[in-house]
Amino acid sequence: MVADARLEGLLRTTEYSYSRYIVTNGALEECEYGVKRKTWDLEHFTKESWFQAMRIISWRTKASEEYCVAARLLSKSALSSKGNYADRILDIFNERVAYNFSETTEETERDQFLRTQLEIIQRH
Repeated sequence: MVADARLEGLLRTTEYSYSRYIVTNGALEECEYGVKRKTWDLEHFTKESWFQAMRIISWRTKASEEYCVAARLLSKSALSSKGNYADRILDIFNERVAYNFSETTEETERDQFLRTQLEIIQRH
């Protein structure tokens, strides 16, 4: 799933544009109502983000057969009697997997992470 998305070129950073007001000496002055701005200089910049890549991993995981099996198992567990607690646990697990897969390229680290997470789920 992740390897396929990487091959398709979907797992890459995305640039987001931001703006902020620059506060320099003399940009603010006191007045009878408090402080007011004298200048409104605006700075534009971009930042890279892995947000879209993590969402793609998360969406693909939710579409997988393994996710559906886990959802069915959790819906039959004691957690499902506590509202949508089982669904929330699975969503959190999915987000952690997406984050971990975006942060590491080492297969053994990924396998260990998944084993640990599955053990936690099985205990509940």
